[in-house]
Amino acid sequence: MNLQNWDAPYLLVEQDEIFMEKYSKQEQGWLLSDFNDLETSIFLESVGMELAMKEIYRGVSFE
Repeated sequence: MNLQNWDAPYLLVEQDEIFMEKYSKQEQGWLLSDFNDLETSIFLESVGMELAMKEIYRGVSFE
């Protein structure tokens, strides 16, 4: 995938642990933010929506 022309932020969601990475395009490059707290919400600027991590991981059990 060529991300040079990609402007929207994207999320990578870890399936084996509570961990997400958000990449947001900035003028000087990509900004990486990471999240590992179920009480955290992630704001997606491109759609004006906030995602609660506890909702993303609801029903997931970790061994």
